[in-house]
Amino acid sequence: MRRRFGFCLLLLAPIAAGAQPLVLPAGQVHGECKRLTKQMARYQDVAKMAHERGDELWEASMKQHVKRLSDRRARRCPELVQREKEEQERAMKIARLLKKAAKAAATYFVPQ
Repeated sequence: MRRRFGFCLLLLAPIAAGAQPLVLPAGQVHGECKRLTKQMARYQDVAKMAHERGDELWEASMKQHVKRLSDRRARRCPELVQREKEEQERAMKIARLLKKAAKAAATYFVPQ
């Protein structure tokens, strides 16, 4: 009886303490990371709607909520955040390259 109680106590202690792992295991697709990303997108849309309607308090609270979700996602899904930063950097490099190419093409094709 004592062993069962001790075993149950060991299993239920983290749940009772409300423990959640800070970082989820790497290399897996996590439902929580996807959920947080979708929530962030949704509340960003709501913040835009609040801005369009001129409700500054609503807009500020939505932006604050997006910030909290973003911070939580950064703590729980660091590999996802790192991957997104790399993709943004890559997109910025491509945009700069296209801008330079457009300038070069404009000087070549525009009549003098």
